[in-house]
Amino acid sequence: LGLDSVIHHESQLRWLEAERPAAGEPPLRVWLKVDTGMHRLGFMPTAVADARARLCACAGVDPQLVLMTHFANSDVFDDPVSSQQIKRFAALAPDGERSLANSAALLGFPSAHAEWVRVGGLLYGISVVAGRSGADFGFVPLTAAQCGDLDPDARAAAESLKSELFAGQAAPCYTFSPGPRFEAY
Repeated sequence: LGLDSVIHHESQLRWLEAERPAAGEPPLRVWLKVDTGMHRLGFMPTAVADARARLCACAGVDPQLVLMTHFANSDVFDDPVSSQQIKRFAALAPDGERSLANSAALLGFPSAHAEWVRVGGLLYGISVVAGRSGADFGFVPLTAAQCGDLDPDARAAAESLKSELFAGQAAPCYTFSPGPRFEAY
């Protein structure tokens, strides 16, 4: 499939070390996740050099790793935690492919823009900052979703979610449904 994989835990690293790829199988591209301060997933900064070396030694892993992190408070632009995380990450990954910024960090932390950004909610015009919409930052949705008829309870739940996601702004999506009538345009 040509998919990449994020490795954030010792057990995943051991799985890759034990794996013997089939002849002709392309190497797995790996994003090594570093815990710079969110304390949810990722290798601690003191373990990154070892994890990086071990991944590069794996037979089935592309040695051109992407180092990544995730911010604890990227939607709070004046919070010092994200700035501290950026500094910690820069010390670990001065070069090579890196990824720090999600949608909110893309807007609020220019120093977090690296080779890769992980834009999610902004693609749909979703508010990634409390009280503001993507449109407040000049973003418009790339796609919108429209679904067939929903029962009243499902419609009420979808409207509630839409209201929360779009912070009271006009939503580019009507509603969401797991059914086959989902259309993107």
